[in-house]
Amino acid sequence: MIVIRLVNITVDNGLHLPADRSFGIRISGHAGDDIRGRDIVCAAVSALAQTLVLSINRLLDVEQAVKTENGFLTSTVNPVMDKSEEDRLKLLIESFLIGILEVQREYPERVKIDYEVG
Repeated sequence: MIVIRLVNITVDNGLHLPADRSFGIRISGHAGDDIRGRDIVCAAVSALAQTLVLSINRLLDVEQAVKTENGFLTSTVNPVMDKSEEDRLKLLIESFLIGILEVQREYPERVKIDYEVG
């Protein structure tokens, strides 16, 4: 199973990012839907996650730490001070979540979304 964990990001009447601590996403696991290299669920999640990370790097002026390994990706962002950058970052994360939620709807036994606040 692929687990997407939103760290210090809340989704309650809109997306909320903390002003005083880092936040981000952690993705781990494998869908196990097919053999490596042919698993469409893993490919979909990977494409969405990589697009989010690259979009943050190329379109925004915010600091992001990224770590990737086989079956694992983490992106951590420091608090965003500029309101315009925060709004743009929220839009990117919301777009990522729209895609992930659609993959989860299609493959609920393969994708899980968790929230970690603390």
